[in-house]
Amino acid sequence: MSGQLSHEDSMGNSSSIKPNEVQRMSAGTGIKHSEYNHSDDDVHLLQIWFLPEKKNIEPSYEQKFFDKIDNALNLVLSQSGQDNSVSLNQDINMFAGHLNKNKALSHDVNPERKQWLQLIKGSITLNDHVINVGDGVAITGEKSLFVKANDDAHFIVMDMGA
Repeated sequence: MSGQLSHEDSMGNSSSIKPNEVQRMSAGTGIKHSEYNHSDDDVHLLQIWFLPEKKNIEPSYEQKFFDKIDNALNLVLSQSGQDNSVSLNQDINMFAGHLNKNKALSHDVNPERKQWLQLIKGSITLNDHVINVGDGVAITGEKSLFVKANDDAHFIVMDMGA
């Protein structure tokens, strides 16, 4: 979200993770890695762990930059790597959302799947419920998500197989 975090691993990957980037590392059959902040600046990030769909796969690493698209949801992670998203060994689609104050969007979802919304910045109204920074919301049985920004807002939506 802000700052830079350095990454190194035993596969030879070495990079800096910056705002608007998504990094995926699959430990698979085993990997050594480290992340660290080389500066005095604070780093704000989300580190999310998913159980893999298949076990004992080869370790892998992927990192991509995504343009910040205001007032929209941007697919950043998917099982197939569709639409230039980062690929994942699990039935999950993750979207990054940025809404300017008083802007809104609607996102259709399959009610047989589960969704999780994590609010990173700002305040939103989600299907008539006010959500504040740091809040996470489990969503089931809905056909669409209606999100309105009460302040400039940044959030992620994870769409997961049941």
